[in-house]
Parts: sequence; C-alpha cells; structure tokens
Amino acid sequence: MDTSIELSMEPSQEAPTLARAALHAAYADSMPAVVLQDLKIIVSELVGNSWRYAPEGPIRLSVEPHGDVELEGEVEDAGHEPFGMVEIRDDGGLGLHIVDALAQDWAVAKEGGSVRFTLAGQAVQ
Repeated sequence: MDTSIELSMEPSQEAPTLARAALHAAYADSMPAVVLQDLKIIVSELVGNSWRYAPEGPIRLSVEPHGDVELEGEVEDAGHEPFGMVEIRDDGGLGLHIVDALAQDWAVAKEGGSVRFTLAGQAVQ
C-alpha cells in the first residue's frame, strides 16, 4: 500500500463524514476492513474535535502508509492550545479515550493544533 492522503476541509459538522469518505475511497480495496474501520474511527474523533474546538480555519488530514502494516496520520487545525491542554479527561468526552484505545501511539504537537497518530494492523491484502 502506497496511497497517501492529503485533505483540507472547512470546519463543519460534515467534516468527519468527508474524512471517512476519503479514507474509504483511498483504502477500501487495499486494507483489511478491521484496520480501515479503526482508521476511520480515529480520524472521525480527531476531525470532530477540530471542528468543535478550533472552528476558525481549515482542518487538514494527512495519512502516510509505511510498508504494509503501519500508517502515520495527522489532523491539524487552527487551534493554539499549549502542549498538554489536549488530553484525556474524565469529564464526559470519550473521543481521545477511543483514539488512545485504537492507535498504536498518538501525541499532540508541542504548539497545539495538531494531533499525530500511528496505526499498526494486519498486513494489507
């Protein structure tokens, strides 16, 4: 698998749906369904957080495959929260709990406004 994704979306309620559609179009024929589903969930949660909490500018999604079993992705928005402000909390939101459970690794960029993740899964068909 060598298909990369670069997508820019306006912050809106439709942004997670647009991101999932782009992932499906790029990977449905080359990625196991369970891995694609996990990728869609991770991206949906991160893009959804972007349009809810940083609605000023575009949301950018990038996904880069590395070999047959690993993907690195990033969701970037116009947010400027300092490092450490984006974190898993116990105040009702489940999005980052879900990302934490599905991603091999994830982190917030030091400047804020960007969350990177790694997803490892089954070998590509």
